[in-house]
Amino acid sequence: MRLKYKIQHYLTITDRELNFIIILAALLLIGTVAKHFQARSLPDYRKEYEEVDSLFAAISDQANPDSGAVDSTVGIPAELPSSTDAYESVVTTVNINSANLEELTVLPGIGPAMAQRIIDYRDRFGPFKNKTELTAIRGIGAKTFERIKDRVSV
Repeated sequence: MRLKYKIQHYLTITDRELNFIIILAALLLIGTVAKHFQARSLPDYRKEYEEVDSLFAAISDQANPDSGAVDSTVGIPAELPSSTDAYESVVTTVNINSANLEELTVLPGIGPAMAQRIIDYRDRFGPFKNKTELTAIRGIGAKTFERIKDRVSV
């Protein structure tokens, strides 16, 4: 108690302010101790990650020797195609007369609800005669049709 009184008198602060400073110092000390123990308790996996990355880079080089340079630090191609190029390379056409819900949701702008509307329309009116018939479905307007017309077939 004397130490507290001396500090309070020396700093010319109120009892409440001194209590606040003591609490702040205690929290700082607890945080420092916790961070110290956390840093000691976590294993360092950097070496294992580097080994796995180099293994993936080697496998990638063997699988695709003509695919371009590989950044050896992380094991991925140094030059990646743009997202639209990558998307275009895997897009296939979807037959709207036989596609199920999952196949229809692959189309851009078509979610599960819209895919279900397409299936319901097909079940009610029979198979689609042409692609433009999709615009009769609520929610498929001109913009959505423009995005999917090259990716659907009848």
